[in-house]
Amino acid sequence: MKPRSKSRIYKIEQEVEDLVTEIMNALLPPEERTPERLDEIRDVWKQLPHTEQRRKFFESLSPEELEEKRQQLPSFPIVARKVLKQTIKNLPHGRGGRPKILTVELRRTVCKYVGTLMGNGCDLPNAQKRAAAKHGLSVRSVQRAWAERKTKEASII
Repeated sequence: MKPRSKSRIYKIEQEVEDLVTEIMNALLPPEERTPERLDEIRDVWKQLPHTEQRRKFFESLSPEELEEKRQQLPSFPIVARKVLKQTIKNLPHGRGGRPKILTVELRRTVCKYVGTLMGNGCDLPNAQKRAAAKHGLSVRSVQRAWAERKTKEASII
């Protein structure tokens, strides 16, 4: 390959890198848009596994094809935006509804506490009331955790 073509390839690679960096910068929240962050993005782009394949692809192109690819670069952000929008649409969305109060860890702690109280001679309703008061929950939440403890523990383990 001619040295001239290699310099063209290098320029195109730089343009692609700049466009990718610009797009990634636009996707970052404003507080994360720092020069250090942009350097990190550039480093990641350079370390992608397809870097060598990209270089070989550009080297295999004729000068006319290379120039054609270079002229297509300005439309890259537009195409990338369309692809990103479609990708975002395909991502799963949140389940909605009210957030769960009882985390898995809190559920285990509450059930363990209720079991300990019952082991010490406390009846179930009083043990649930005491557990609710201790952990800042409603009695109904503790009752629900206690009733679901068998199925929840089996699915967690």
